[in-house]
Amino acid sequence: MTDTRALIRQLTTQLTAPLASDLGARVAERQRCLLVDTSGSMNDPVQRESGQYERKIDALRRVAQLVRQDLPTLLVIGFGHGIGRVPDEIPEPGGGTPLTEALRYARVDEGCTTVVLISDGLPDAPHSALLEAQRFARIDTFFVGPTGDAGERFLERLSKSTGGMHQQTDLAAPKQLATRIRGLLVSGTCTTSRNA
Repeated sequence: MTDTRALIRQLTTQLTAPLASDLGARVAERQRCLLVDTSGSMNDPVQRESGQYERKIDALRRVAQLVRQDLPTLLVIGFGHGIGRVPDEIPEPGGGTPLTEALRYARVDEGCTTVVLISDGLPDAPHSALLEAQRFARIDTFFVGPTGDAGERFLERLSKSTGGMHQQTDLAAPKQLATRIRGLLVSGTCTTSRNA
């Protein structure tokens, strides 16, 4: 009887271990999210490496698509004229930059503890956004606006206050940016690139 119980325990462990491991990976992946700015300023143009221009939002869509190729269950949350999950394509830009509300949504409604944030400007309510950010384990930021902008200084302050890292970048090289974001989401480290 004891041998039978031991055998049943062993078989149960062998059969359920992969399921538990997969579930743990999904939970860990779900606790990390990509928070993307979809405010009206994301309608502004950005020059690609090829010299052609496109809207920031279109370049951001390509970045998100590249990240999702490796992390298909990644939770992407957009914030601008609305706040919510982005199951497929990032919505058209519009509205302000309600970062406080977006962070609260990510934490309370979606259970995110770690965030990678991409934005091009100052939030509507900087002080309350900083307070809300303190409730996260870590927030890493990518500023995709003009160098030296008040929004860049704010995002740097926000990321440092949570133990995260901050980078000023642009959307001209989506593949390099996607690689850096994936690194942060998967391992908490960011690989840098000369072109990013």
